[in-house]
Amino acid sequence: MTGLGMALVLVLAGAPKGNLKTSQLKIEVKPPAAVVYVDGKKKGTGASVHTLKLAPGEHTIKIVNRRDEHEEVVTLKPGKTVSWKWTFEDDRTTTPKGNDDKEVRLDGEKE
Repeated sequence: MTGLGMALVLVLAGAPKGNLKTSQLKIEVKPPAAVVYVDGKKKGTGASVHTLKLAPGEHTIKIVNRRDEHEEVVTLKPGKTVSWKWTFEDDRTTTPKGNDDKEVRLDGEKE
């Protein structure tokens, strides 16, 4: 086979597949209403765990929950899975700062 014929066979066969391994990113977020973005694209909400197949390299995860958000860059290695979790604190269950010493009365009765 001539050099040109061999080059044509290699082109038609495609590049070696060994270096094109994808990576997986498993994202688990709470609360369920939080919105998940990866590399600027919406991927869903915290209502389910998201397992994404991505190219190796750096990826930006952004989580938005009401007025709060968190953003982080993760690096994926070829053929590996990275698990990433984030939980927002529920601001409805916290006591406002500075109100610990206040006395509450209803109809003149101390609670």
